[in-house]
Amino acid sequence: MKTIKITRSALKDIIGTVGSLPAESGGLLFGSRDNFVIQKFLFDKNAKTTRASYTFDIEYLNPMIKKIWDEEGLALIGFLHSHPGLETLSTPDEEYFAKTFEYIQVDQLITPIVLTQKDGGFEMFCHVFYKDTMKAEEASYEVVPDDYIENLPVTIEENDNKKQSSSKKPTAPDSIRNEPHKVQQLTDLSMYVFLRLSLMSLVLMGLYFIYNIMMYLIQKLTIWI
Repeated sequence: MKTIKITRSALKDIIGTVGSLPAESGGLLFGSRDNFVIQKFLFDKNAKTTRASYTFDIEYLNPMIKKIWDEEGLALIGFLHSHPGLETLSTPDEEYFAKTFEYIQVDQLITPIVLTQKDGGFEMFCHVFYKDTMKAEEASYEVVPDDYIENLPVTIEENDNKKQSSSKKPTAPDSIRNEPHKVQQLTDLSMYVFLRLSLMSLVLMGLYFIYNIMMYLIQKLTIWI
């Protein structure tokens, strides 16, 4: 099983936002695409949410994706959102992430699911969604210090790549088509609606239906007696 590393500050931000709210809510994960260590979490504070759906606020997120890349050099590496009692990706989730590869030039995305404190206690279940298989695989996660990346050994080749990357500063939006913060931007809002019925809701609906049938039969039996 793959282990995803996440910094203490990023996990703290997740717990303090998505982890403290009722499902559904979410945000974006940022880091380097060389190692996919989660270094930053951006909470989607103005998202449209219900207990069964989560819709990105792209008017807020797209400028922030660019800002975080420009100022911190961190690229979008994944999406995190909460479920009410379901720790795995739903079918609509998988369809959404598969579609995302058309706009984000990566081979994988980190796609954790959070169970929140409001819904019984914070838990985070990591998944990695792969472009080649269009399927998610479960992963564990490890919390690392905020300076974890700084203490990683850097090879000569990696150092040269960083120098080349820093010398290619975009001068206008149209010139950054192949830069991480441009190709990863979210497109039309209607394409990115997280619409899913939770397993808990389906069970409750089923129980309510069975209850009504039983009450109807009891009334009929009482009248007959």
